[in-house]
Amino acid sequence: EAQQAAAEAATDGAAARAAAARANQADAQAHDDAVKARRAANAANSDAAIAGRAAAAAAKDATAARGAATRAESDAIAARDAAGRADTDAKAAEDAATRAEQHAKNAADAARNALTYAIDAQKAADHAQAGADAIERRRKESADAAERARQEAEKSGNGYGYDFNFDIRDPRPINPGIDARTATPAEIMAAIQGDLNRYFPIHSDCGKLEVDRRCDLSIFGPVRVAQVGPDFFIFESTPEHLEGPGKYIRFGVSRNDKGKLDLSVKAWGQPSKIWDEWWLSWANNFAAHETWGLFAENLGLAYK
Repeated sequence: EAQQAAAEAATDGAAARAAAARANQADAQAHDDAVKARRAANAANSDAAIAGRAAAAAAKDATAARGAATRAESDAIAARDAAGRADTDAKAAEDAATRAEQHAKNAADAARNALTYAIDAQKAADHAQAGADAIERRRKESADAAERARQEAEKSGNGYGYDFNFDIRDPRPINPGIDARTATPAEIMAAIQGDLNRYFPIHSDCGKLEVDRRCDLSIFGPVRVAQVGPDFFIFESTPEHLEGPGKYIRFGVSRNDKGKLDLSVKAWGQPSKIWDEWWLSWANNFAAHETWGLFAENLGLAYK
């Protein structure tokens, strides 16, 4: 039994040694596994660190990318704004060019107008000089006519009366209904008789002339329309007239040998002592020639 117990003890010892060996082997394996685990953990930590650095780099790159995108968007907006300004500048340049072209055209028009005005001014100056010459000529004609009338009155023994003829000058386009090239004296006279105040140099209350009509000639007093003919009319002075009653004046329109229109004015009547004074007769004839000369000029307005 002791041998059997010893044998069993030996067997148990061998088993214990084998278990110890296996334990040692397991411990060694555990140690190796622990080392491997530590190595794996270190590798994982290293990988995590690398991954962290990569993540940080990726975040930095994402931030940079966002900044770049923001800058790109800002650049795009700036580009659009610059394009808009460029378009505005181009339109402004086009408008400026259009205005410059218009200014050039206006300048050319102004230059042409200035030339036209200069020509018109010269014509006006020439016309004014011609008018001044005509006035001076008419004054001389009035003085000569008055002197001739006075001499005729002295010969006839009657200090009252005159006989004048005037060219109807300076036709201007006032009444387009009458053409000077074809108008007859009757047409001119019809215009006068239809609207006396338009042409007559002395204002009156007469518009249309009719036989026996009374016309008040401003400060000279009233006259009576004695006759009205196709190319003439005659006034007769009334007692209230400045020259007294019984004075007649005939106005007629005719064409002379040169084909030009003439105004004839002839006055006659009962003698008065006042006209025995030669200077009064001369002054009356001078004033009459001036006045009826204006009538002739006004008749120039009756046709174009």
